[in-house]
Amino acid sequence: MLEWAWLFYFGVFLLSCICVFAWSKLNKKIFGIDINKLSQPKIPESTGIVLLVPLWAVIAFLELQAFSIEFLAFGLMVSAFAVIGFLDDTKHKWKSKAMPWMTRAFPIAIVSLIFAYIFSPSILWIIPIALFVAALASFQNTFAGLNAWQGGSGFIIAIAAGILLGGNLQAWFF
Repeated sequence: MLEWAWLFYFGVFLLSCICVFAWSKLNKKIFGIDINKLSQPKIPESTGIVLLVPLWAVIAFLELQAFSIEFLAFGLMVSAFAVIGFLDDTKHKWKSKAMPWMTRAFPIAIVSLIFAYIFSPSILWIIPIALFVAALASFQNTFAGLNAWQGGSGFIIAIAAGILLGGNLQAWFF
């Protein structure tokens, strides 16, 4: 059983690498400049949107094992955040005016509240969990441009997701 788990993890990692590599080659309009490198090369941005492919592959696999609304809720929450982030990252590429703060904050608040409602142990926990989830998303977005910080904040978010989904043993696939 353990061999299959490692094979599964490796497959998801490989799919993630393929998606990111393909995006970096196909993405000709959405790029930024790496200010941390002396030569300041152009690098592809908004790569997180393509990581929805391996995420949903994992969710599909888990749903085949045992149907659970929690996996779908998690996937929908991450997908909503990814789409909002993608639109925010690309606003300056296609639009002359920046996306208003409320246009980004309102969907994140709604998605966070729905997610918290599904996972909350009691009604008293809905608001704190929603705030925690929205804060983690904001934290991740804030440090996205700083080398190594995104990996660290991503790790924190993964641990938080594991804690929220921890009642389900299959959640540790995440």
